[in-house]
Formats: sequence, structure tokens, C-alpha cells
Amino acid sequence: MSDRLTKEWTTDTIEAFGDTPAVRKGIVAEQMYHDWAIKVYNRVTDHSSDKTNQVRGYDFSIWKEGWRNEYGVDVKGNMYPNGKFFIENQRNGWLRNSKKTNHRVVHICPETGWAVEYDRKRMIEHLDSLSLKEDNVLMSSFDANIKHIIRKFKVN
Repeated sequence: MSDRLTKEWTTDTIEAFGDTPAVRKGIVAEQMYHDWAIKVYNRVTDHSSDKTNQVRGYDFSIWKEGWRNEYGVDVKGNMYPNGKFFIENQRNGWLRNSKKTNHRVVHICPETGWAVEYDRKRMIEHLDSLSLKEDNVLMSSFDANIKHIIRKFKVN
């Protein structure tokens, strides 16, 4: 998403970020993920109204029987039908921001229902190993060089 339009906290995403196609796509992606996750995990907590967790990068928390821990998930609606997606790579972007403590990032293509998931720290390590300096990195879910750190799945 883009920068906040308001300094005051609001649970209304459009009020916070504006009514743009990217914002609307993000809202749809989060709803798609929620609808899928409640069928897959034993517990799914929606943090859309929780400022503290939103700042930490938690759109949702998920837990499944047999897991030792609950995991925080940041959902992005920025995957294209061709399987490509952007990662915000700048120091204070959603991937590297020191306030972000979420475990997983999920990119969803609302048009196709395809999703890519990865561990946030592993992706940072991967990008660091490539010495990339770009603020936004275009990745592909079909890239053989990242298949060991991503998981592809359908949310619809």
C-alpha cells in the first residue's frame, strides 16, 4: 500500500490510505486470505482493527494443532496474474522495518486466487545474499532461485 493519509488511527483502510485500485485490491486480498485460512487453520485472528498488531505487520495470526507457536501474517494484494509480485526492500519498507515482527508474508492475486507465502526473515536473507539495492524488487513465483523459500497455493 501507499503512505497513510491520516496520522490518526482508523480501522477504515480506505480512510487511512485512500480509495485507489491498489488499496481496494489489498482489501480483497485480505478477505480472500481470511476466507481460505479459516478452513485450513485451527485458529485465525483478524487484526485489522488492532493498531498494535497492524504496526507489527500482523494482518492475521494463524495457529494449527501441532504447531508450537502462532504465526503473524502480513497479506499483500500485489501479485499479478503472471505470478510476479513486488517486495518493498527499502530500510523502512514493510519487509525490513524494525517495527515489523510478523513471521510470514503472503502475496495474493485477487484476479486468479493464486498466492505466494514466505518467511519474512528468510526473504531478507535471500535479498541480502543478492546484494540488491532496489527499493522495490520484482520477484516471480516461477523463479527457480526462490522456489526453496516460497510456497504457492490457491486461496479460492
